[in-house]
Amino acid sequence: MSYAVTDTDKINRIGWGLAAFAAVSGAAVLAGAPWLFPKLLPATGTAFAYDPNFVPAGGAAVVGLWGLSALLYAAVFAEGQWRPFTRQLEAALSLVWVVALTWLVSGPQIFASATTDQTAKFWIGFVLVAMVLSMIPKVRR
Repeated sequence: MSYAVTDTDKINRIGWGLAAFAAVSGAAVLAGAPWLFPKLLPATGTAFAYDPNFVPAGGAAVVGLWGLSALLYAAVFAEGQWRPFTRQLEAALSLVWVVALTWLVSGPQIFASATTDQTAKFWIGFVLVAMVLSMIPKVRR
């Protein structure tokens, strides 16, 4: 019996397209939360209002990292596969994300509402742990 060798660096463009749509949708919801939720769900009021001290630095940092991630993944999508250089860029960007997410969990107040802020920090912490765990096999390569 013969097994074909598969190139694990090739990407599934349909899967990547769906993931890109989900990522852009999620980023739009997060960026528009203070305006979106009160209009769609008036009972939420200002629960999703960002802390005014967070937006200039923290908001800009997160949006900047989203932009860098989008550029990297767009380059991989255009190539149709990972290259050693894009893998290295992804590793470096992942480390920057780990630092940023750690800062978000332990640092400034993100949302004006304490309850929303604590809930967001919990889920950011969850994403942080998942990201660190996903980096382990990549480091072993």
